[in-house]
Amino acid sequence: MYISRETAQEIVEEIGGEIGAHINLMDERGYIIASTDASRIGNLHEGARRIIQNHLPELYITREMENAMTKKGINLPLVVDENVVGVVGITGDREKVYGYGNIVRRMTEILIADSIQKDAKRYERRQRYYLLEEWLDNPGISRNMDFQKRAAKMGIDVTTPHRVMILLFKEYQELSDTFEGQRLLEQMEASIRHETERQKILYLREPSRQICILPWCATAHMTAAAEKISHQIRRCTIWHGSFTITCSKEGGQICHKPHKATMK
Repeated sequence: MYISRETAQEIVEEIGGEIGAHINLMDERGYIIASTDASRIGNLHEGARRIIQNHLPELYITREMENAMTKKGINLPLVVDENVVGVVGITGDREKVYGYGNIVRRMTEILIADSIQKDAKRYERRQRYYLLEEWLDNPGISRNMDFQKRAAKMGIDVTTPHRVMILLFKEYQELSDTFEGQRLLEQMEASIRHETERQKILYLREPSRQICILPWCATAHMTAAAEKISHQIRRCTIWHGSFTITCSKEGGQICHKPHKATMK
């Protein structure tokens, strides 16, 4: 399936809890990857396999049809972007499961589609991070044609001058040592990412610092951008600690080393 087993399990538990029935989620081969009955995970579901192989719109398993691989209940294909990505099964009597079978199918399809979209965004973000890390570690690579093409596919122009802004949270280590602190760091990261996206600033997250890359601009513009990011952090989090925003020098080459103009 196009989602992780962990996400699939979250989906069946959420839906199963809502309707008070056993839910199975099968992959595109018919194997159970998530279930409210943990003993069935990993088993082949014969009904799901029949739906996939024969392109059936649904399949109800009667008590007479039950066997070790299939229990009584309704099974429905899951379609996302016109592709069958799996099958959802609801265990129970016909009069009970037929009433909400299509509702459960649609709920599951929506949750799967949402998960796929989130996974795609995370993958895209990781690819951008890798490219920006490569660029920062080796500024001269921006003259490489292959690198330029890779960047262009992500909407990044590495052929023009840029400046760098680095955000350092002074209490980072202290915050990262606790669960609540980690949640706060995630909130701050989300607020920075939101503001950089709004300002169309390239953003790279590293463990102890946040890096923003702007097209070349005057220091006054850098200061204004830094103040907006600072305001966003204060507005969107409950954190009242201190952080330092450091900008690179004015110049034509990108540089990740801190220089001058440190603001708090």
